[in-house]
Amino acid sequence: MCGICGKLYFESNRPVEKRLVEAMCNALRHRGPDDMGMYTFPYHQAGNVNPGHSCSIGLGQTRLSIIDLTTGHQPIHNENKTVWVVLNGEIYNFQALKSELVSQGHRFYTSSDTEVIVHLYEEYGNNFVQHVNGMFAIAILDEKRRRLVLLRDRIGIKPLYYFVGNDELLFASEIKAILQDEVERAVDIQALWNYLSYNYIPSPLTIFEGIKKLSPGTMLVWEDGELETRKYWDITSKGYGYEGDSPVSEQEYEEGLLERLKEAVRLQLISDVPLGVFLSGGLDSSTVVALIREVSNNNIKTFSIGFEDKSYDELDFARSVAGQFETYHH
Repeated sequence: MCGICGKLYFESNRPVEKRLVEAMCNALRHRGPDDMGMYTFPYHQAGNVNPGHSCSIGLGQTRLSIIDLTTGHQPIHNENKTVWVVLNGEIYNFQALKSELVSQGHRFYTSSDTEVIVHLYEEYGNNFVQHVNGMFAIAILDEKRRRLVLLRDRIGIKPLYYFVGNDELLFASEIKAILQDEVERAVDIQALWNYLSYNYIPSPLTIFEGIKKLSPGTMLVWEDGELETRKYWDITSKGYGYEGDSPVSEQEYEEGLLERLKEAVRLQLISDVPLGVFLSGGLDSSTVVALIREVSNNNIKTFSIGFEDKSYDELDFARSVAGQFETYHH
């Protein structure tokens, strides 16, 4: 878990305050205690940019180090420092993507999965996300195009909030970082109604009027004074089912599902720090442990929590699964 944040002024004659970006990062420090990075840019090229379409921006990130512990400091940039990225999440297929990008001539200065995003964006523009397998909230600053891109993973595992004012845009992994600025704190009545009706607030609303959640599978783009939000994925997108007119048997569905689950588990085992599994003894966590045993020869460490109230306690089930798959159980 990491945290990202930033602020964009729509006009360049008002630079983003570094101390504000730092305050936003500090509000997210519990998400990323290992490192903190910031970048600010005045976004003004004399004689080349229409002043009405120039801007200034600040990016921030707090990091929990999982991959590339030594050189993965964010924000991360491209070769000529015209594209900058902050990431909360993981890109599971980054190794294959990196090999492809190196063969296309891109040069890497880190071993992190975040840098893959920079060069993918150089290669494919906003369509880079179609190549990415992962869970993520991402902010991309493209200095040449005067563009800020915010996007959230396909099903919304990683959070991303934003606020648009008269002359500014703020974004962050948590609302408390946005509130470090002078944003009015007013309750959104529709959001309150939703909360009392559904026990949660569906996106794009939040409990604060004016502060929104970026919806899953959605991209927000600010470019040349224009702000656009668009969906880049939904559950019916091509490639997430079986296409064609030929009937598919139940066995084929079973085999296809099992292979996808195995591949998902295999990719998520990539890490530069020790990994463990929360094992409740239920179907989901027991399946994950079984699949890890199939795709990896490493020792598996499992962790369970028990309760004195036996109606909540599942330690016996967890212990049974741990014994079946010979894990180091805690």
